[in-house]
Amino acid sequence: MTHNVEAIRSGLNLVTLAEDAGAELRLARGEWRGACPIHHGDNKSGFVIYEKDGNLRWKCYTSDCGQGDEFNFIMALTGKNFAQVLDDLDGGGSIPATKQDDTERRLRELEKKLAQQERRLSELEKWQREQPWERYHQNAPESARQAWRDAGIPDEWQRFYKLGGTQSFNYASGNNFYTSPTLTIPVYERGWNCVTLRHRLLSPEDKNDKYRPDMPGLGSHPFLCDPDLGFDAADKYIVVEGEKKAMVTFLTLDTPLTQVIGIPGKGIWKEVALALHGKDVTILLDHDAQDEAGKMAREIGGAKIVRMARKIDDVIVTYGCSREWVNGLLMTGKKVV
Repeated sequence: MTHNVEAIRSGLNLVTLAEDAGAELRLARGEWRGACPIHHGDNKSGFVIYEKDGNLRWKCYTSDCGQGDEFNFIMALTGKNFAQVLDDLDGGGSIPATKQDDTERRLRELEKKLAQQERRLSELEKWQREQPWERYHQNAPESARQAWRDAGIPDEWQRFYKLGGTQSFNYASGNNFYTSPTLTIPVYERGWNCVTLRHRLLSPEDKNDKYRPDMPGLGSHPFLCDPDLGFDAADKYIVVEGEKKAMVTFLTLDTPLTQVIGIPGKGIWKEVALALHGKDVTILLDHDAQDEAGKMAREIGGAKIVRMARKIDDVIVTYGCSREWVNGLLMTGKKVV
């Protein structure tokens, strides 16, 4: 059977196909992003639809689902070849049922997902054995060490946290790859087990695009300035936005049994609020995150909020603020019930 491929293509919409397959897409900077509907991934930015040469294209960054046009998407989703897809769609026929209870396809997807999880676990174990944060710390260029000093983190605390940097870090943005010098930030859970390693991009292609994990799949984790205290062994807790703010606040306070926690983005506040429920907590999120601060304070139950027009670490470093000043600032916190 002869098929008019372009006529068939004209009746397809890649965004609609992906959404019909279960993708929850959001449009940002000209791209649609969401979790991959082909392998049912959980990375909400791991699947992207973008425009190239006037046509929509897709790519999965978190598995080996592939990339391409509308036909490639249907082939990856259904397991059918190009000829079979054309037969299904020819003559304006219905698009293959992407939500059908296809036992064989679902079993293949499950096997693929289990294999992917095993591969990720193996990669994570290998990553932890290699301890790349140690390498970035030991081989950090002087420019990175000075950048940490300028940020308010002296050499002895760089050694304590194994902070470091590199002159050249490759990262993806959209469908392109870029290189930037970075500062490296290991994040530890209780027991000083490193759970992720963050790269602070110093020359990002997009100035609003600042952080990348050392490898895919590490996830986002709150930064505990004193991992030994965890979420339950401190008398007081202070929550700020970002690792650098947390470290500068913690070093300035220098107060036993006070834990400072850095949230790596607004989306993780619920996890932190759950861990701190009912505790003595003061929240100092950035001025553009006051809604999240209020929600977190109510979720914790009676937490206090300090509202600032400037970032806490910038104020401390710029004006050489003392422990007494920070304690005075904390006393201005208003309880939210």
